[in-house]
Amino acid sequence: MLAVEAYLQEELGVDVTFGEDEPNAYWEDGGEGFVSINTKQSKRLQLYSLLHEAGHAIVRSSCLE
Repeated sequence: MLAVEAYLQEELGVDVTFGEDEPNAYWEDGGEGFVSINTKQSKRLQLYSLLHEAGHAIVRSSCLE
């Protein structure tokens, strides 16, 4: 998960937040991207959710090029 989080932050400028009350989501606000992952899920589901939301960020960034 650390590698995906680092890629999102370093390559796409997307901030990643993990927390018990966070939804699994990708959104943009003011031109900045954000991913949040709920930590009440198992680690396996957290990874799945992170990859899923990363997919949204990657597709969005490729549409802007």
